[in-house]
Formats: sequence, structure tokens, C-alpha cells
Amino acid sequence: MNNMAVLREFKCKQCGYAVVASTTPYTVLLSGVDAQCYCGKCDKIVKVTAGENYQIDVTRLNLSCETCGTPVKVWTPDMGCPKCGGGMKMVESIIHF
Repeated sequence: MNNMAVLREFKCKQCGYAVVASTTPYTVLLSGVDAQCYCGKCDKIVKVTAGENYQIDVTRLNLSCETCGTPVKVWTPDMGCPKCGGGMKMVESIIHF
């Protein structure tokens, strides 16, 4: 894993749902690995701390929303809109770090 974090704004072509997210299911920071997941109960994309092991495969972890405790699944924009299933379109780059 050598992915530096680049966050972009994505918008659903069908329902207009917008989210600032990474194109990968995780970001590697100095503090560890954060997984990008969809929480059905909170009805939004959430960041879940996946640990400090930089070699971890976040797609194989049993992750839970840090807000409500509901099990979550890793999400990326190419999986489609978490609200309606429509295609996500990149609007712009937001942050590079």
C-alpha cells in the first residue's frame, strides 16, 4: 500500500447525492489506515479506522461504523451511488496530502 490520500468530490448522475471521497477504499496516513465505507443506518459514507498495519487488506476486515456500530462495507465511487445505485461522476479534486 503506497497510496497517498487524494480526496475528490463525486456526484451521482441520477439522484445528485454528493460526497467527498477517495477513489480507493482506503487512505494511508501517518496515523494508520482509514477505510472508506457506506453505513446504511447513518445513510452516508463514513471513515472507519482500520488500524496501523499498512499492509492490511481493508476489503477483508469486519468493520463497523464508528458512529452507530452498524457493520459497514468498504465503498468506492466506481461501485455506484450508495443511495440509488446510479453512476458517480467526479466533479473536482479537493485535497492532496
